[in-house]
Amino acid sequence: MNGQRLRPRVVFMGTPEFAVPSLEQLQTFCDILLVITQPDRPSGRGMKLVASPVKVKATEFGFPVLQPEKKISDSDVEKIRSLDADFLVVVAFGQILKKNVLDIPKYCALNVHGSLLPRWRGAAPIQRALEAGDEKSGVVTMKMDIGLDTGPVYLSSELTNTAKTTSVFLYQELARKGAQLLQPTIEGIITGSLLPKPQDSSMATLAPKLRKEEGYLDLKALSATEMDRRIRAFQPWPGCKLALEIEGHPYSITILEASVIRSIVTRTVGTVTMSDLGLEVATKQDTLLVSKLKPEGRAAVPVREFLNGILGKSTNTTLRIVARKCESL
Repeated sequence: MNGQRLRPRVVFMGTPEFAVPSLEQLQTFCDILLVITQPDRPSGRGMKLVASPVKVKATEFGFPVLQPEKKISDSDVEKIRSLDADFLVVVAFGQILKKNVLDIPKYCALNVHGSLLPRWRGAAPIQRALEAGDEKSGVVTMKMDIGLDTGPVYLSSELTNTAKTTSVFLYQELARKGAQLLQPTIEGIITGSLLPKPQDSSMATLAPKLRKEEGYLDLKALSATEMDRRIRAFQPWPGCKLALEIEGHPYSITILEASVIRSIVTRTVGTVTMSDLGLEVATKQDTLLVSKLKPEGRAAVPVREFLNGILGKSTNTTLRIVARKCESL
């Protein structure tokens, strides 16, 4: 690479599963000097401390790991600076980095971001793209600056969303595609053959962090299409929930699979009925057909199996929606 180091020297920063493929890819052609990730967090019923997926993978590879508690401290900055890194590669790290960190590497701080920037800058780009009904999703490599995902873009990769695309699928696919962009991006930067393209900020949209209450489906305000998008976008968290009352007994369910039935509403908006296909929810526009769900505290099941366990073979029962706040579901 024009007399440069044979293997670029990299400090990697990342935390969730989305970042793991990038770390795996980098170690095949780079020297990983240090991995920085979020601290171990309590999880599960026992609230035991659990390492991030990136820490688990870094430990498997034998890379040194640093876990700042809240922010990168001055001593952390000095430690990173002492490593003489060519690149700082950041993938869903979970902290905003200041200029004194971004300026450390010889070439640049490089970010893998799960959207086609400038669309969906922010914390939840994958989910917001599906919620909005975007025809395409994607991932980019970007030169980081002090703004929120405002830096110029090097390379991108996209895929087409379908009526069945979920955030779980996109999360895995875009993590893989993003990792594949790293080598051509880094090699292009070093050789000078790849220049970043500034974003058109007039086209920017924001992707704010998901909130628990967004999982509550407002049956009177949302169309079937809007509900379906949310169901596919908000997996696995916060999930889209309904509170049902079936023959006098309350049930809280998380919808896992649904589809839209084009129809003229002849029933009261919000009415839920049972059919041979599943639960049919009358909305302000079209009908939402729920085919798979997860009752609270139980395993996921097809709707028919769930209903048969409650009602036997009856298909004439009308199900009523119980209005509750998301916090109680």
